[in-house]
Amino acid sequence: MLNFTSIKSLLIGFALLSMTSAVAQDAPRDAIRFDDNGEFNPTIIVAKHSLIWNGHVVTWNRIVEEFRAERPNGAFQATFYFTGGVHRSKEGWQPRKDKIMAVYSEFFEPLGVTYASVMPRGGRYWDSIRSQEDLDSSHAKKWRVIDANGKPANQAQVVVIPSKEPLSILSVSLKNGRIENPVHEQMVLTDSSGRFGFQKFDDEFFVVAMHASGFGITKVSETDDDAPQKTEITLRAWATLTVSAENPSDQKISFETRPEGIATRYPSFSTGKIVPGKEPITIRIPSGTTVVRSSFKIGDSWFGIPTQSLTLKPNDVKNISIPEPGQRDRQRAEQLKRHSERNTEKKLGCIDDLVDN
Repeated sequence: MLNFTSIKSLLIGFALLSMTSAVAQDAPRDAIRFDDNGEFNPTIIVAKHSLIWNGHVVTWNRIVEEFRAERPNGAFQATFYFTGGVHRSKEGWQPRKDKIMAVYSEFFEPLGVTYASVMPRGGRYWDSIRSQEDLDSSHAKKWRVIDANGKPANQAQVVVIPSKEPLSILSVSLKNGRIENPVHEQMVLTDSSGRFGFQKFDDEFFVVAMHASGFGITKVSETDDDAPQKTEITLRAWATLTVSAENPSDQKISFETRPEGIATRYPSFSTGKIVPGKEPITIRIPSGTTVVRSSFKIGDSWFGIPTQSLTLKPNDVKNISIPEPGQRDRQRAEQLKRHSERNTEKKLGCIDDLVDN
């Protein structure tokens, strides 16, 4: 039997998951249901004021409708990303989770459902969305991305990064020259003429563009009246690394780059951790200063130490080999791990305080 508290929680959850705009309700079915590869892998952002699925603000009823239409085609797994605004709200994330779990047996068995959290920089953006109009930046397309030959860069990924800490210190994770998970960033795509617009949160920020033809970054300051107002990003060709490891079964390799032409420590761009195989792996990274880290397992997690630093120019091609870690390397990693654990909670606390304010 449901008591008053349970009924209240369910009603709150229903209300919170029903927020939408009329524009989203008219969105084409395939545009909402299928990802860029034409597959049904629903990834839904549960934000403070809205639910977002493949760039569309939707209601919970619309989500259930699409799930029900797809279920006869076989089992599928959905991922729900919760923002910091949801976690910090008065009612918290539980009413929303209860609403999802109420349809678990109908849609998600036997594969299950995944819950994840949005990183603070992306969470700030998603928590600002109240309607479909907030996701439409076509009215603000004052910027353009061009390649080294002056041609427009179609479908370039563009991210906006605050220039001030603490949101600036979170590394942007790349995979083969693209954003690894756009959920965690404020990201837009350029149109066929290379143009794009975006929502502004700060007076100073970086605008970063990534495209098959290259990488570009520029800093914008709207507080400096003497600074030229930039509205165009010119891409520089990627640098290329071919990586091998002396003991690939015991290592993961990561790369963190401070882009060429950026004097500040942040932002930085990371490949995440790659696992070398018997054959070398080739990756694309921005030109600039790159720190190479070798990670190995300590307890139940992996932790790494810097092994070398590289300075790369556009179109540079370099082969590197990562040596097998020795005992001193493992001891050093243990020390860095303890230091990192002490600082991580403090940094995340500062980020939450900033986003709240």
